[in-house]
Amino acid sequence: MYVLAAKLGMDDELRDYMVQIAENEHEQNLRSDRRFNALCLSMAERSNGQIHKWEPIFVPGIAQTRDYHFNLLPRSQPYTAEQLNRGWSFKKSRQAALISRTDNPTMRLVIGAQALRDLGLLTEEAREEQVDRLRELDALPNWEIRIVRGPHPEGASAFDIYKPAGAEFGSPPFVYTELFDESWCIEETERIARYDGLWQLLWGKSIPLREFLND
Repeated sequence: MYVLAAKLGMDDELRDYMVQIAENEHEQNLRSDRRFNALCLSMAERSNGQIHKWEPIFVPGIAQTRDYHFNLLPRSQPYTAEQLNRGWSFKKSRQAALISRTDNPTMRLVIGAQALRDLGLLTEEAREEQVDRLRELDALPNWEIRIVRGPHPEGASAFDIYKPAGAEFGSPPFVYTELFDESWCIEETERIARYDGLWQLLWGKSIPLREFLND
């Protein structure tokens, strides 16, 4: 694997992640630190035809502005300058890769209302820029952003569902979810079905972004 990684020009981080995947090839659910599995999401966002994201607390990373990343996220927990800079570089590359896709994948984002209320922690200019960014994405072909007001199901922390949905180079279906100190990529069919059911519940409770902003 190390020789192959070198021939393919992988950096050390991606190489180590691919080694971890190979070592767990017979497992349907891969547990890893959040940074490693974020590499998986980056690759899945480049290829899958259907992507659903639920984020109860923050604006999803693929929709964040620079000001949101650097000025709001540090209010949640301490970050070093190096962590923030590396994180933003990674988010920018994910955003660019996703937006530049020409096959118009189906993108559905459901966000907790608290995430938008917390935009009040930003300057007025930064707040308007983040809202404009959400409107811009919501207007793209096959994109839809919706907001959940009020309580959501207990235990429904942030998760993503990725499915090939006919995409030529799509991955097998999987769910990504995370805890504070680790994350999971789940391929077990029955567990994916449970997350599909939770997604449908959240989607049914949500309202369109434009309706929320116009209230």
